[in-house]
Amino acid sequence: MIIERVHFQGFGRFQDQTIQFQPGLNVIQAPNESGKSTLLQGIFALMYGGVQEGRRVRREADWYSGYRPWIAQQYGGEIDYTLQNTSYRLVRNLIKGREQEQLWNRLTGEELHHHFSFDQRKERKIIETQLGLSGELFQRTAYIASYSDTGSLSYKQEKKWQLKLTEKLNSLLDQGDEVELTSVLGYLDEQLNEMGKTENAKQKPFGMLIEKQQKLSEELEKEQETQAECLQTRVDLQKLWREKEQLEQEYQVLSVQHQRISIALQCKAEWYRLDKINAALEEWEVANRKQIALQDKIYQLEEKKKLLEPPFRMQMEDLEECNGLHYQHQTFEKRIAQLEHQIHEEEQMSPPTLPWWKPVYPFLTYIALFLTGSSLFYSTILGFVLGTTTFFLYTVSKVIQEWNRKHYNQSRLWSIQTNRKLLEQYQLEHKVCKERLEWWQQRVGTNDPSIIRKWWDQTQQVEKIEWELDSLTREQPILKKGEGKYLRQKWEDGKRELITKYKGAFCDITDKQVDSESLVLSRETVHKSMQLNSMQIGEKQNSLQELESRLKEIEQLHMEWERVSSELERVKEEKEAIRVAQEVLQEAYRSRQGNVAPILQQISSSWIRTVTNKRYDCLFADFTGDGLSARIPETGRKEKIDQLSTGTLMQMVFALKMSIVQYISSESNQQLPILLDDCFVYYDSDRLASILPLIGKLSQTHQILLCTCHTREMEQLNQLRQTYHAVSLIS
Repeated sequence: MIIERVHFQGFGRFQDQTIQFQPGLNVIQAPNESGKSTLLQGIFALMYGGVQEGRRVRREADWYSGYRPWIAQQYGGEIDYTLQNTSYRLVRNLIKGREQEQLWNRLTGEELHHHFSFDQRKERKIIETQLGLSGELFQRTAYIASYSDTGSLSYKQEKKWQLKLTEKLNSLLDQGDEVELTSVLGYLDEQLNEMGKTENAKQKPFGMLIEKQQKLSEELEKEQETQAECLQTRVDLQKLWREKEQLEQEYQVLSVQHQRISIALQCKAEWYRLDKINAALEEWEVANRKQIALQDKIYQLEEKKKLLEPPFRMQMEDLEECNGLHYQHQTFEKRIAQLEHQIHEEEQMSPPTLPWWKPVYPFLTYIALFLTGSSLFYSTILGFVLGTTTFFLYTVSKVIQEWNRKHYNQSRLWSIQTNRKLLEQYQLEHKVCKERLEWWQQRVGTNDPSIIRKWWDQTQQVEKIEWELDSLTREQPILKKGEGKYLRQKWEDGKRELITKYKGAFCDITDKQVDSESLVLSRETVHKSMQLNSMQIGEKQNSLQELESRLKEIEQLHMEWERVSSELERVKEEKEAIRVAQEVLQEAYRSRQGNVAPILQQISSSWIRTVTNKRYDCLFADFTGDGLSARIPETGRKEKIDQLSTGTLMQMVFALKMSIVQYISSESNQQLPILLDDCFVYYDSDRLASILPLIGKLSQTHQILLCTCHTREMEQLNQLRQTYHAVSLIS
């Protein structure tokens, strides 16, 4: 299979964009966040759609919402590919509820999607049928992505997946005999039934764990308020203790000032009256500044309005009418000219006529006359019969010719009359149109649509300015004349009288002393506040004890939730492993009912020897306890795979996937395309130099799309003189 072109109507960052590919090695070099992963995910989506596989109920794929366009209304595109010397075009609409897939033969234009029947979920499975490979198996084998530090969770899941898949495949390698898959698949299906296939199986372990996790999650969400309440209670308690210390200090101060508190209260009352005057003065100053600012803005808008005011204000109806009149005027002129020309041509035309003495069929007539004259020498009756026939031939043809001429003249006259009536109608409508345009000319001085359009734009701007002026006018505060001067004078006089009145009563009363809270609160008020504070502290302490006891219960709930979640994750992983094992075994059973161990062992061993520079030659799966291991050819010693470095493990996974791709391609006689998404980003130069020649050799039989954010791959390919095609993401 060779992918030739993809066109995204809407997918992620790609909007109405086309990208071309060539057979062999295609290198897409671009920086991070430029759309490389989006491109490969889009190719996979156009091939297999946006619905999860292996589920009875239709459900969106995990990547579906992440790549849906925010702005564009379309989600999907089309992909051109060649398979078994036939060119196809597959068009997909990925919008939920409106999913659609159409397949055409690009050479003949024949619709082919009707040849693929719907399955139970109303899906046609076009690519699955053509390649004989499901989307998930394609993604796990021919679609290889990189592992990043930020995606450690997905890396662990992928590693578990690869190990489980490797164990299933290596079980074939170690046995070397044909496996009876029917009993194995039945056993796996029984295991799935025992665990519960769906969340609705409440009596099965899987459904029970789901239900229990949901209940615990709901209880924990409710108890989150308890945690927040406990924290807030501790904060309030600390605040109350600090408030108690402040009240005790203030009580001591007020005890000393008890004799002067009455004078301070009187002073406070009069000062409160001055505060009202000061507040009114501040409000007046704010309103005055706002009025000045609004007046400046109104003046600027009025000046702008004067500059933009058009000679005549136009509405949208006026603009549409003027454009329509000009279009009608031009249309009627063209139609009138065409009709006048047609009438003139029809009037000039006349049917061809022959003189009365010239026969319609001269050759037949002359032969008949000759035969008539000749027969008179032999028989008078024969001459009479031939003469009558000659006369009949001449007369009938003349009559038919005359009737055709009259019929032609009548048709021509009817056509001329019809065209004249239509011409008069067009002329009348044209006259009305011209009168309307002249009325426009007299009304506003012009009927030019461009000028009317300019006036309409200016009218819109002026109306917007008028709306702003109206809003600003309503926002202007109403101020009384001389009010500010009166309030300022009253404030200054009252302040001066207050300081003069209370000066010497107790120390020197200044503005700061008059505003102090020590003159506001009395000793009795502070004492009551201290009692209330003590009561609040006791209540908060009791409430805190209750909340702390509830927090212990929440910790136990959280531990139970973690235990249930861990158990549920284990069950999910076990279900996923069983499902994948079923799919792999079914795919192997369909593709080849026989012993695949020798071929797959040979292919994988060749790849492993090459990518590891002959340090390892093959993988072994020992299920007695040692697990998966790699063999060193020089010594024959087996090294556990969990003791290998991350780079070597990545090489092993890559080699295993490439061997599976080669095996599937050789068995199905269909060369799968290989999608590589920055899978060499963590390879050092030596590992990359060992893998690129294999990639080049593999590109001779497979199409490879290599995405990278570095230039070193292209540099080493150039050094190796390896042929490749550079693909740009900019259309």
